[in-house]
Amino acid sequence: MKAPSFEDLNIGRVETFSDGVFTVVATLLVFDLHFPHINHPTNANVWMAILSTLPKLIAWINSFLVVCVIWMNHHRFIQILKRIDPTIFWLNNLLLMFISLLPFPTNLMGEYVGNNSATCFYGLCMAMPTLFFSGMGNYLTKHTQLLKVEFDIDILRKSARLHSFLGPSAYLAGAALSWVNSWLAILIYTTITLYFIFPRIRLL
Repeated sequence: MKAPSFEDLNIGRVETFSDGVFTVVATLLVFDLHFPHINHPTNANVWMAILSTLPKLIAWINSFLVVCVIWMNHHRFIQILKRIDPTIFWLNNLLLMFISLLPFPTNLMGEYVGNNSATCFYGLCMAMPTLFFSGMGNYLTKHTQLLKVEFDIDILRKSARLHSFLGPSAYLAGAALSWVNSWLAILIYTTITLYFIFPRIRLL
């Protein structure tokens, strides 16, 4: 009987496991949102409490949308694969590992809004998933035997080059600028998210 190999690894199971991680992370993000207790719940006090939660809400919205963007691109990525080898398997797992970390820096930045260290750490954590996702794309440009025959490799090369620079470098730039002005870094993080949300012609 032939021993199982990575060529026998079902892509559907990898996608199902990945989707499960994305779903759990998207759910966990909202668990860190807590409304402060109000001793005298007048209208003014309630609105003040709502305003006090805005930093956490902004951090949650940004991270949730990032998870959605990465999930969408991950889905597209899986669709072009014919099979999976050990490198893609472990790059995907490392991507998921850092995706699962996102609730922690999101809560940290929301709790200590304006703090340079918290804002920097958020950017560093955000850079890691984009780094490994870009690594997966670049790896495929050199191992085209893993791709479906009908896929245009030139599109992959162009997309991999763009996102290898854009995602990781933008988040790292934001992390560095957080030591100059944390609000400027937050603006950069939000701009990155908005850029990837708006539809444009790309595959990854």
